[in-house]
Amino acid sequence: MVLVGRRRKAAYGRVRVSKAKKKSTCTLSSNLASNLRLRQDDKVKVVPLKSADHETERSGDLLLLKNAVPPKVKAVTFSPLEDSLRTLEGSEGGDELSDDEVLDRFVRPYTESDEKAMVKKGHVLLLRDENGKMLEFVVTHVGLGDKDEEVAEGMSCNLVC
Repeated sequence: MVLVGRRRKAAYGRVRVSKAKKKSTCTLSSNLASNLRLRQDDKVKVVPLKSADHETERSGDLLLLKNAVPPKVKAVTFSPLEDSLRTLEGSEGGDELSDDEVLDRFVRPYTESDEKAMVKKGHVLLLRDENGKMLEFVVTHVGLGDKDEEVAEGMSCNLVC
């Protein structure tokens, strides 16, 4: 599905739609809602990829509608946000966290989950460790397959580990 939020922000995503009487509601992750700039009770447009009109001209984030299937990526770069990292280090006694510790606590559990992540260059992700500590990351690079070709700006992808 392609989800279109406020200000024509779009991303691939998984949604759970439920119908009650005359009203339909959908549930999506807080990271996806944040990146689409959605708030509680905002409306979101859900476009199934198979029914998307691939012939019309698109611009900006709506370029996602041109693809019937999101591409699979080989490499993704998650960069922790400085303020979030400093806050986490301060809450844990002020000691600096090593890159391996950040990778083991936050990134690996996110990428190794049963559901495949859908990421887009520029997305901000709030990841939690098993203790409930939070750290924000920004996706700074998304690379495809063997060619190590970078995904175009605004393109969203399936992260496959």
